[in-house]
Amino acid sequence: MTILEEMQAAFPVRKTRRQKEAFRQWAVARAKREGYSASVEQNGGLGKSRNVVIGNPEEAEIIFTAHYDTPPRMLLPNLLLPRSIPLYLLYQLAVVAFFLAAAVAAGGAAALLGADGTLAFRLGWLAYCALLLLMMFGPANPHNANDNTSGTATVLALMAATSVKECPRVAFILFDNEEKGTLGSRAYAREHPLVRDECLVINLDCVGVGEHLLFLAPEKVRQMPCYERMEKALTEDEASGAVFLPLEESRFPSDQRNFRLGVGVCACRKGPRIGYYCTKIHTRHDIQCDQGSLVRLTGMLRRLMEAAGEGGQSA
Repeated sequence: MTILEEMQAAFPVRKTRRQKEAFRQWAVARAKREGYSASVEQNGGLGKSRNVVIGNPEEAEIIFTAHYDTPPRMLLPNLLLPRSIPLYLLYQLAVVAFFLAAAVAAGGAAALLGADGTLAFRLGWLAYCALLLLMMFGPANPHNANDNTSGTATVLALMAATSVKECPRVAFILFDNEEKGTLGSRAYAREHPLVRDECLVINLDCVGVGEHLLFLAPEKVRQMPCYERMEKALTEDEASGAVFLPLEESRFPSDQRNFRLGVGVCACRKGPRIGYYCTKIHTRHDIQCDQGSLVRLTGMLRRLMEAAGEGGQSA
């Protein structure tokens, strides 16, 4: 059984405290069986976020990350358009317009039933707020193969494929509460400024569906001596589907944005008009995750790791 299959069978949803704790215990035990040091670190005060830390990030040259928490189910899909920022913003405005229309409908219905203007407005406002809260805290989405079982399974597969002897220069972190606004990674970065400012962080989110693997790197990473080596190692084979692009010209809201040297990695399909896209996440249709793609990505990350280590990788 692959790691992906094991996660889907034993931990299909990781949203409640109990569900997350069961997964964390399994992940830590798995890492220790591979010979790594592993623990659950509470970050953010009062233990609000619990991140799984494998290896020693403070000493690592490169850190691979993913968020393990799963999202609520949304009425509308969370459409990712990493390279089409205007279209992405238009889609976000359309979502807001949908919520406003629902609020107006609720207020109008209240008015038709005899409510005065003030009460109708308040009921409409409550409907709008309720829809917003459902986006972040609504019922769990039992279908999360791509977001982000795919990224979590790949990090654990990469860990298993990496020799423990390499552990001093490589670490892995599974972040909590990304779906609540990257709270877990934000708290970890705040409490570990060395990692936040000086470590190369490769964050995997939604890597299970799509022929193109986007590596979105900020300018600070593109200036690193190892960047050209990493790009060449992954793109010299055109069949790999790897594409290296500037993060500043992209829109990919995930955990890498909390780290100075954070690179976001996602899998996308490509349309003739909209460019790269990833859809169906946060909905009941998020049931696809190509195991072959995860195996391919794991091998690519091994090559990236080796390229980053050739001759040092200081910024």
